[in-house]
Amino acid sequence: MANEIVGFYLTGTSTTSFVDIGQASAPTAALKDGDASNLVTINMPRQNMFWLQDEVQAVQIGTSTTKTKTKHTSAYNYENWKFPAIFDTGTTMIYAPAGLGHELLLRLARGKKYLFDKSSGMMVVDCTTKAKFEDIYLTIQGNQYSILVEDYWFEVQPENYWEDPSCFIGIIQERTINYWLLGDVFLRGYYTVWDNNDATAASMKFAPHATSSKPKVIENIAIPVANVEDVLWELTWFYDAYFFNITGALESTLKSFANLWIFWFGLV
Repeated sequence: MANEIVGFYLTGTSTTSFVDIGQASAPTAALKDGDASNLVTINMPRQNMFWLQDEVQAVQIGTSTTKTKTKHTSAYNYENWKFPAIFDTGTTMIYAPAGLGHELLLRLARGKKYLFDKSSGMMVVDCTTKAKFEDIYLTIQGNQYSILVEDYWFEVQPENYWEDPSCFIGIIQERTINYWLLGDVFLRGYYTVWDNNDATAASMKFAPHATSSKPKVIENIAIPVANVEDVLWELTWFYDAYFFNITGALESTLKSFANLWIFWFGLV
């Protein structure tokens, strides 16, 4: 192999996925609009751990930077909960660290029918509510990457025609890991270039591929001011019951009670 470079074109449709091996540059035909300038580079800082990046910095649910469709905070940082990101084409799902995975799943499913299985870390959802779910955006090394509903939504057809299909979210809370494992749910829709030609300066490049509906990776995006710890209380019944009337001192009081509730009983 002339170059230690591999390119992956991953689709979630009938369009064929493929791998390019040893090409010095990404073929423009594989990129959205044939535009190589869409490629955004992410550096791999650890020479002995190629495909591992230092941290996931923030998350956003939906296109609004303030509120989700269910009126919860949509964008917040992981300032005190930064975990490395491992990119892996051999993994189907996204596996999120304990706590962060649970929080993200609950925020996604808030206001909808769902069942969270603590033992497996999986979120089962009502197949008829797909249109109510929103895209997810992860910020890694200052760049914002998108995970579309189509990427993380899984529908399993029943064995018997009289039974309904089952649906689940392709993000799993894994209680035993201290990193984000970003598999095909994250990589789908991107053409990725895995460049280890120089092991001391390894990198990955991302761009929406030719048939992708993903937007271009946003570079140097501002990190949200709100911290995940600040918005946890929104996932309690205190917020659900009173958010229409929350102002000033009342908000502070309810937030304090909600945080005590989380301390004693956890998120449910």
